[in-house]
Amino acid sequence: MRKEFLHILRDPRVLAVMFMIPVIQLILLGYAATNDVEHLPTAVLDRDRTRQSRELLDVYRASNYFDLVRFVETEAELRQLVDRGEVRAGLIIPAGYGLDLARGQQAQVAFVIDGSDPTVAQTAFAGAQAVGQAFSLQLMEERLHIEPEEQPGV
Repeated sequence: MRKEFLHILRDPRVLAVMFMIPVIQLILLGYAATNDVEHLPTAVLDRDRTRQSRELLDVYRASNYFDLVRFVETEAELRQLVDRGEVRAGLIIPAGYGLDLARGQQAQVAFVIDGSDPTVAQTAFAGAQAVGQAFSLQLMEERLHIEPEEQPGV
């Protein structure tokens, strides 16, 4: 062991390699092992095609998580796009979504995520939930917002 320490201290190239390799590994892993999910290619199956469904799509489009790149007509087409890797996620808006919102009822959508990379899938799922919850809160605020009545003499 003493001999190896003397060799390392006498040869500056060995010392440089000994310190540079871990630094290079940290830099490479820092860029490669990221959990950030941005601009995930997403397909949309909008069976409702109402103003409310377009508003929901605008909210997803405005987020940095999802890029709405394809609009499909069937679930089979959506499944094929995910299976071929052309999109990593899919948003399904059922018929009657806008009507449910107009009635003040709970309206649900489905979100399909490619699970081939579990880390990306989990982050995309959390992002989809966050965007959906933000839109839901926005709708509740609009529904609860009551204009103050004008009072005479004020």
